[in-house]
Amino acid sequence: KKNDSWVAHNNLAAVQLEQAKKSANADEKKKLIESALLHLEIARVKNESAPEVQANIETAYLLSSDLLKAKEALAKADQMNKSDEVSAGLNAVLGTLQIKAGDYNGAIASLSKGSDAPEVKYNLALAYLLNKNFDTAKAAFKEAENADQSNALAFYCGAVTGARMNNAEDVASNLLQAVKLD
Repeated sequence: KKNDSWVAHNNLAAVQLEQAKKSANADEKKKLIESALLHLEIARVKNESAPEVQANIETAYLLSSDLLKAKEALAKADQMNKSDEVSAGLNAVLGTLQIKAGDYNGAIASLSKGSDAPEVKYNLALAYLLNKNFDTAKAAFKEAENADQSNALAFYCGAVTGARMNNAEDVASNLLQAVKLD
């Protein structure tokens, strides 16, 4: 209310998107994404050349499972001049889109250029697992687990990786931790 700049609207939307990621309630998640998209549209109108806005629009559409609009937003953001930080964020979202599309090699390439955020590390490990690169997946899930000790899915996928490698010890220890967490 005090600062009607594109940055303020973009930042508010970014916070709402983070809340949407963490929301277990589908209706609440939808409302947060809709509100974020509204603020992102305001930010886009105020500054059409801000790649941060376009990156957040891409994230909003990805969270709402509208992959076509997410890809369109990514294409627009990719054409803009952007910082290394924004490029890393775009690569992280692109990698997620590529996983959903079954392009695991592309996802690995994109996520490898993504940020060091725990969710990016998890998605990279998941891409290795889905690409049947089990040795690398095992190491990547260890990194994801170290980055976020509360990510039960990282431990669960570590167990799946252990099963694919016929390593009963990895299966047992990872499943035990996953069940403890969730």
